[in-house]
Amino acid sequence: MIAIETIALVIAILSLVVSTIYNAYQTRQSSKAYLLNQQIERGNAIIHFNSKFAELTSKINREQQFGDPDWANKFWSLHAMEFYFFHHGIIPESIYALWMMDVARLYSSQNKVQIRD
Repeated sequence: MIAIETIALVIAILSLVVSTIYNAYQTRQSSKAYLLNQQIERGNAIIHFNSKFAELTSKINREQQFGDPDWANKFWSLHAMEFYFFHHGIIPESIYALWMMDVARLYSSQNKVQIRD
């Protein structure tokens, strides 16, 4: 009778150990998938913002862009969304800094005259 109880206890302990190891493996795999998904989403966000920025800045010359209220609304709405994503860690600081350098360049014309204060 004691032998059967001992065998049952050993089997229960082994089952617990195997279950714990399997759960740890599954958690690790889930973490890897989550991190990969975050990187993909970050890449998609950057691609989206870059294409919107290129679309907004390629249509007309800079002097006309800043004088157009509709364009300015789209531009600053895009910037606000970019800042939100940057502030919450979705967009890396290095990418956001590059975008801000582009924004700063928009404030001077081809002959380096300041367009806006």
